[in-house]
Amino acid sequence: MKTIVLIRHAHRDTAHREEDNGLSEKGEKQAVQIREHYLTYLGTEKIALHTSPKRRCRQTLEPLAKALGLKPEVQPVLDEGADPELVARWIEKQAAETVVICSHGDILPDLSRVLLGGRLRLNFKKSSMAVIVTAPGEIPELTHFVQKPGGA
Repeated sequence: MKTIVLIRHAHRDTAHREEDNGLSEKGEKQAVQIREHYLTYLGTEKIALHTSPKRRCRQTLEPLAKALGLKPEVQPVLDEGADPELVARWIEKQAAETVVICSHGDILPDLSRVLLGGRLRLNFKKSSMAVIVTAPGEIPELTHFVQKPGGA
């Protein structure tokens, strides 16, 4: 069995329009809320954290990574414009029981559709989190979806 946690990066700093900007103050608060929500509802063992190379994604996972004592691995396959089918195949190859991914709004909806066998396409707002459980020979199951962790 594998648990896949899909997280869209928190609110980005829009005062600076460069491509690889970080989080806004609002986004920093959302990243903490993501951590709190994750720690409340999900396990903390046999986890791998993976992030898009973009700074806003890396910063979104920082509070969770610190709480878990882990370092997120930067994965180019999770960057903007990635092919959801390719990302799904990459996820299947990951050895961890829980694979946490922070990526972008142009990938995650179609990735959720692929992971859920075409049955559902989730709309990820900034800082949204979805949990999908897969097992060989079983239908993948969406067990958790929250648009605004912490209600923010």
